[in-house]
Amino acid sequence: MKGNKLMPGSHNPSSPDQMESINFIIIPKHLLSSLSPEIDPDIPIPCEKKLENRPFSPADLSMEAIIAGMIRVLIYQPDHKHSDYYAKLVKSLRPGIKDEFTTAGITKAKLGDFPVAIEVFQGLRRLFPDCPNTALNLALVLESSARESKNDQEKTDKFLEMAHKAYRDAFELDQEMPEILLNFGYFLLEQQNYEKAAQLLTSFLEHEKDEKKHASVKKMLDSLKDSLKLDTLFKESYDNIMMGKEQEGIDKIRTVLAKNPDFWNGWFLLGWGNRRLGLYPEAKEAFLKALDFEDSNPDLLNELAISCMELGDFEESIDYLGRALKVEPGNTKVMCNLGIVRLKMNETDEAIHIFKAVLDFSPDDPIAKKYLEILEKK
Repeated sequence: MKGNKLMPGSHNPSSPDQMESINFIIIPKHLLSSLSPEIDPDIPIPCEKKLENRPFSPADLSMEAIIAGMIRVLIYQPDHKHSDYYAKLVKSLRPGIKDEFTTAGITKAKLGDFPVAIEVFQGLRRLFPDCPNTALNLALVLESSARESKNDQEKTDKFLEMAHKAYRDAFELDQEMPEILLNFGYFLLEQQNYEKAAQLLTSFLEHEKDEKKHASVKKMLDSLKDSLKLDTLFKESYDNIMMGKEQEGIDKIRTVLAKNPDFWNGWFLLGWGNRRLGLYPEAKEAFLKALDFEDSNPDLLNELAISCMELGDFEESIDYLGRALKVEPGNTKVMCNLGIVRLKMNETDEAIHIFKAVLDFSPDDPIAKKYLEILEKK
């Protein structure tokens, strides 16, 4: 808009009231002919002041100021009782505003002026709520703003939330538009919503006619689908082991590890399944492999220590339990296992001391209470 532009900062909750620059006025009938006969003289018209630090002046009254004021109301007071009238009037007064603002918004975004770009596309969304391209453009600018604000987590989260909504709005308006499917799919991929991302990108391949655009997306999608299959196998393996079907779980996790040998959680699960079956050498081997990729996880160190203990490698077990307690000093599960190892080494006094320390952290710990009761009867 010549001489006026939408104020930046619409997306920032801490910015001043975005309506401070707006005055609602009744335009005298004798001025309508010089402005527009389409303006209803009985409806207050929002007009943007040229300068915010002074009262409204008749000199502020211009078609550009009126259009800017109406758009600002549409953005910041969408439930205003005259919002439908304002939207209709803006489109009537500026029939080319959609193309004009779209070009302006894209230009601002390319220049990195995201606050103004966001406000421009927010205005277009109010004027053209059924336009999927406008919703997509808003989503893209909001996503870019999130990247720009990566050093401010609160702002980043806010922009991502707004971008997600804008993408959903665009998708609801057109579920077959390739640009929406592709960009929304990649957005969800970055948010680690892999299943929904895969659905959208699969749909993109179905609706995009340009075969040249297919190759990179198909390659990435194939990799994503393989990862999703492995993720499903991992979850099934965990469930199998939890339900006492250890061998089924072990078979599934071996399939996962064959495809992804650097997956420490997979080695952990393999060790856990073998440990539950009493296959301690195999369990220890798997836990040690997991330790190659993750050397400070207390649960892993604890499970490895249990396997060592069952194999009679007490000193090794104590070492791993000690490492776990350095990571998580108040872990009573690890402390109890340390007490049990000391007991197996016939260090009864040290075991009692450890079990009592457990009760200092957790007075109702059943394992510590059980062992202390047994030891005190001797």
